[in-house]
Amino acid sequence: HPELEHGLSRWSAFTEAFRDKSLGPMLWQFFAFTFAFSTFFSGFALYAERRFTYNDIPFGTQEVAYVFAFSGLIGVLIQGGGMGRLVKMFGENRLVKMGFGTMALGFILLAGVRGIPYLLLAVALLTFGSAVLRPSLTALITTRTPRQTPRRSVQAPARR
Repeated sequence: HPELEHGLSRWSAFTEAFRDKSLGPMLWQFFAFTFAFSTFFSGFALYAERRFTYNDIPFGTQEVAYVFAFSGLIGVLIQGGGMGRLVKMFGENRLVKMGFGTMALGFILLAGVRGIPYLLLAVALLTFGSAVLRPSLTALITTRTPRQTPRRSVQAPARR
């Protein structure tokens, strides 16, 4: 392994990347994004069951699946067709800021909504934010990772 050849353990190579002045802040942003994204998707079903109703029946697996499908459709449309144009219009740095901003707005809205239309608006904002944030931030991390350590900061070390 390259990090071992340079006298670094895997852990010290990992922590070194987080301490890097150029790369570190983006890795912390990626951590924050991943934490927020996974927290939303892992806890949404329980939240929706207690918060939303459809025909006076609490949300169940079918309704949650529809919300996730709605989110997935938005993500596919943005990343599949619109991302290139958005990068050309705004650049990756601005898209990262827009992504975090719209995700934050979506979470704030989600915390206070009761009706399905507002739920879908909150999910649309969250999805837009994550759809532009992840590829933009990944691209920025990739361009700032030193060439002698390819893929090390965004990919776990391979197991033997």
